[in-house]
Amino acid sequence: MSRGVLFGGAFGEVPLTLASKIKGSGKGRSVVQSIIDDDHQTEEIQFVRAVMEGLRDLENGKIYSAAETKAKFGIERPKADR
Repeated sequence: MSRGVLFGGAFGEVPLTLASKIKGSGKGRSVVQSIIDDDHQTEEIQFVRAVMEGLRDLENGKIYSAAETKAKFGIERPKADR
């Protein structure tokens, strides 16, 4: 996918992204959207990919207890002041 930033729009100089993609049919498509919408879409895609990766790990038995995870990263529970 290629992207570019352009300015324009009915409300003055609004930053927009122009993204072009090649679909499965081999035909190219172009989409113009605001940078904010593009950022939200990118974050959403990253989130869905992370969830899918987590589900694959779960199916493959790649899971760790909270104690194992804390030990691996050296995380200790803060001691309460009394």
